[in-house]
Amino acid sequence: MFFDARKAKQLAPGEHLLVDGCQGLRLVATGSTRTWVYRYKVGDKMKQARLGHWPAVPVQAAAAQWQAMRDAREAGQ
Repeated sequence: MFFDARKAKQLAPGEHLLVDGCQGLRLVATGSTRTWVYRYKVGDKMKQARLGHWPAVPVQAAAAQWQAMRDAREAGQ
């Protein structure tokens, strides 16, 4: 897993940063915040879940939440 905090700080509103090794986990920038988002498909529909704001939620915690949600989704929950 690779995450570059400098790139995260430089994100312009509307841009996102993908986290290598965590498929579907991204950091999305708005005008004032950076939010961890897990994007996934259910059938043909794209869904997403917010995992918290960066830097209050570090990349390691976001990746742990991502893994837990991914495991639950694969288990059929």
